[in-house]
Amino acid sequence: MNQATAESGIAPESSASIDARYGLDPVFEPGQDPRQRPLDSAITVECPYCWESYESAVDLTLGHQAYVEDCQICCNSISVDILVSASGFEAEVSTRRIDE
Repeated sequence: MNQATAESGIAPESSASIDARYGLDPVFEPGQDPRQRPLDSAITVECPYCWESYESAVDLTLGHQAYVEDCQICCNSISVDILVSASGFEAEVSTRRIDE
């Protein structure tokens, strides 16, 4: 509370009441809204060649994705298929060899 507010005895307004007074849309800070899906997430990829696992970044807001990625351990090309859940918070990852 600032000096002028303390002296006048007027309580400060909340940001929601100020938005309503001036007809403003509410502002949601990134990461503060629990309904907001994460922009990127780490998935675990298991290589079908060397069978090692490593983490890779994926954007869950894109929905279903299929792409080719090189294994970070053995450098072979892997077909990665990502199925994002309806909630957008979880992903199912499947991998397969390119030569199959």
